[in-house]
Amino acid sequence: MPKAAPFQANPPPTPIRISLSQDQPELSKGQKAFNLLIQKIEVRRKHLVDWQIATEAYHQKVTTECLPLREAFANGQKDLLYALDQALDRHKLTRPEQRLVKALICDLAQELIMVLDDDSLKPIYNKHSDTDFDDDEVMAAKNLRAAAEDLLGVDLGGERDASDEDGMSPQDIIAQIQTQMEALRAQEFE
Repeated sequence: MPKAAPFQANPPPTPIRISLSQDQPELSKGQKAFNLLIQKIEVRRKHLVDWQIATEAYHQKVTTECLPLREAFANGQKDLLYALDQALDRHKLTRPEQRLVKALICDLAQELIMVLDDDSLKPIYNKHSDTDFDDDEVMAAKNLRAAAEDLLGVDLGGERDASDEDGMSPQDIIAQIQTQMEALRAQEFE
């Protein structure tokens, strides 16, 4: 995540106010309303500056504290995945225990492959799954495409198969669904 430049608030402009004069000892209703609106703008401007400062502090905290923790957690999950893989090979487990550990390995490997975009974990998934990870992704994309087309009544560009270079990931399909839905909403308002 790129480091954001620190927020620097510009000094607020000098507010315009209608003040009393010798010719006019009392402000009119409109002038009072104008001064009240100017006062509200000043308060909101201060809230905006406070919000921008808080946002900057939040981004710094995320960058310095949360992202390293998330990375350490992902590395710990990877270590767990490798340990489970080795334990399954080294220890005698009953069939139900083996099924449970294999399911854990597949779930964890699938999550890490998606979150970390780490294709080096696919062989572990494939070793313990009855299917191939890439084939599962293609099937999930096809199912998602078909369900979206049926449910939403939109065309997402026809069928694709595993050999199609233009095959879409589930994330691509979701993005295309959002684009299609935005286009449909725009047509409704025309």
